[in-house]
Amino acid sequence: MIFYVFDNEYNNGSKEIGDLCSSMNPFLFEGEGSAVPDLYEDFKKEFATKFNDKCTVEQGYEYGKLYAKKIKIKAAEKAFENITLEDWKSAYKDMN
Repeated sequence: MIFYVFDNEYNNGSKEIGDLCSSMNPFLFEGEGSAVPDLYEDFKKEFATKFNDKCTVEQGYEYGKLYAKKIKIKAAEKAFENITLEDWKSAYKDMN
């Protein structure tokens, strides 16, 4: 879901986040992963360590905000400033 938040920011005109979206896009190749495998593997490893591969919707949202700060791209942080927990929950519900 984090990708969708960043992609939405890009679609709203933020060119700064475009390279990140291209790198982490999970839909470019068949199967699990992203265009830049190291980016996905690092994210997956950190997520698994923090949550033992499972988290609540609320924890996912909070983790997304922390991840956006960690990668130090201002547009990523801004993307999460524009998404509320309720938006996140609604998107999750629509996906499942």
